[in-house]
Amino acid sequence: MDIEMEVEVFDSNFKTTLTMDDSVNIRELIEYIQQQYQELFRGVNINQIQILIGGTNQIIQPSDKTLKDVLNNQRRAKFILKKGTPQQQAVNEFQNSSQQINRQQPNNQFIANQMTGYNNQNLVNQTQSRQQQYQYQQQQQQYQQQQQQQQQQQQQQQQQYQQYQQQQQQLQNQSIYMQQNIDVKIKDLQNQITQVSLDDSLQIRELIQFIQEQIQQNLQQIQIYFGQVNILQVNQNITLKQLGMKNQTLLEIKPNNQRVPQQFPVQIGEQQIIGTRTQNQPQTSIDDSPQLQNQVDKKIQSNQQPYGQQYQSNQLKNTVQIQQNGPQQQMGVGKQVTVNFEILDGSIKRQFSTITNTNNTLGEILDAVYQYLGISKEVASVDLYINNTPFGGNKLLQSLELLQMTQDNMTLQVKLRWIGG
Repeated sequence: MDIEMEVEVFDSNFKTTLTMDDSVNIRELIEYIQQQYQELFRGVNINQIQILIGGTNQIIQPSDKTLKDVLNNQRRAKFILKKGTPQQQAVNEFQNSSQQINRQQPNNQFIANQMTGYNNQNLVNQTQSRQQQYQYQQQQQQYQQQQQQQQQQQQQQQQQYQQYQQQQQQLQNQSIYMQQNIDVKIKDLQNQITQVSLDDSLQIRELIQFIQEQIQQNLQQIQIYFGQVNILQVNQNITLKQLGMKNQTLLEIKPNNQRVPQQFPVQIGEQQIIGTRTQNQPQTSIDDSPQLQNQVDKKIQSNQQPYGQQYQSNQLKNTVQIQQNGPQQQMGVGKQVTVNFEILDGSIKRQFSTITNTNNTLGEILDAVYQYLGISKEVASVDLYINNTPFGGNKLLQSLELLQMTQDNMTLQVKLRWIGG
């Protein structure tokens, strides 16, 4: 709160009125008056000044006491400033010193208390810091242990998965290559049935050779049926198991009574030859041609991959032509040409060549694709493309001669579509 003061500075002729807050101390009051009357304070030591409070006999010296403390909450007062003597100055200095000491003692105690509190707080902070560091180290160790455990678990899982894959591969290999003997019944042309025990990993070509040795018949004069499938017209490299033969399978040998031109395939690996003949035309079997038998034997000894394994061939394989012992009969103006096939089965691409007559229709030539793949038309269908143009409908009933497709080594594209899949 404000206090109104009448101040007399060293002389009754120099008076002034001041209004100050009661929180101002005596020393600040004297310094303020000194700034206002610098000439009067020239050569005067502030510590020698005495202040007489008007209306009382109270004399105060410059100190840190506030106006509120000195005036006891009075709002009006009169201060008379007087210059003190040297003796009084000494007394004042002693009093001021005593007051400072008295003030310093609680201050020192306060500082000591603060230092003690600071030290205690610092000790607490250091302890907390050590605890935090210890906890952090513990967390790091736990994290590292967890990482190591996870890595070990991942390694164990990988090892278990690899072992599982190896076991599955072994089981698959055993399933593929496990040999099993099956009893096969062969019904000959005289309706006599002979039962033989064969390995189901036997290839169709080997089965045909075995039957030929048993019945001593030219293969061009007979047909060998497994159900509705003529095994002379399927892929010769597939096994009995892959063709679906099981125990007590019946094979029927029937005479070949067809007199219409027919296609006879001779397949070596990925290669197939189709010729055109009639019953009266000189025929050549595998056993009748030493040169062809040589080629077949070499193919049997090589590592052939059966149909069912996926692979791509980027080059057309050479076409093996049948060496006829007798003269070749021409039908009309037709001629023998080589046809190259590119078979697209999804992402799988197969290539093979065949020899046919230009009198054959496109449909008859497409039968070579079924014979090459060893499948029936009930299982899949083929779409023919020539120069990326689809060919179908009535064009399949026309011969190569009528379609003016008589050039040798022409390439036909075929896309395979599986029925129901």
